[in-house]
Amino acid sequence: MSFDLHRFPRSLRRAVIALVRALREEHNFRLQVFGGVVVLIFAAWRGVRWPEFALLTAVLGFVPVLELVISSVERLVDIAEPRLHSYAALVKDLLAAAVLLAAIVAGAVAVIVLMPYLVRR
Repeated sequence: MSFDLHRFPRSLRRAVIALVRALREEHNFRLQVFGGVVVLIFAAWRGVRWPEFALLTAVLGFVPVLELVISSVERLVDIAEPRLHSYAALVKDLLAAAVLLAAIVAGAVAVIVLMPYLVRR
């Protein structure tokens, strides 16, 4: 499939609309974005070096991205759930575990990166 310059603006518009909708409707996504922005503002205020700032941006950005993927898969499971058995609940629990693990890792990286900037006077 080749890149179609005429379709790109429409695709971009749909993606932005979906992002706005996720911010409006997905509570966990909103919290993750807010938390990430707060940490990044704090990191900028404390003068975190660019390589560390890039690492923070990547790990903190991964969590809401994963949340969007998980929300999408959960919606698909909801569509199929009446025709499935107990695996539907297990799939949702495993997805929740994935985002929890990503959030823990992002939090650990944030603490490791920001610790020297917190104890510095």
